[in-house]
Amino acid sequence: MGIVHIPRVVASCVKGAYARRAAAAAVAATGTNGTKQDDLGRTIGTSPDNPHVYRARVGLFDVDAFNHLNHASYLVHAELARWEWSATVAPILPMVKEQALILVTGAAIRYRREIGP
Repeated sequence: MGIVHIPRVVASCVKGAYARRAAAAAVAATGTNGTKQDDLGRTIGTSPDNPHVYRARVGLFDVDAFNHLNHASYLVHAELARWEWSATVAPILPMVKEQALILVTGAAIRYRREIGP
């Protein structure tokens, strides 16, 4: 599974880093500090009222025989969203320097509706 998962994690980090660089390019025009911000100047992805939004396509290994998103794939996409967020908001840089990790000690999911193709 690592053959499939590792490139997806790297792609999520690159996507987040690209979003951070695109926001930094807008610093001269907007006068912000280089992070993605909403209309009120709050940094996107740093508070419950201003969340990071993860968008992705469902992959071949994410669906089951009925062409629905597999239950375990929800956690995989949650992890990919976490990697993308860490590259976008940039706590990943000090973490690499300090050799620190984000430790997930538990996860709970309430399935509200199916996600189809």
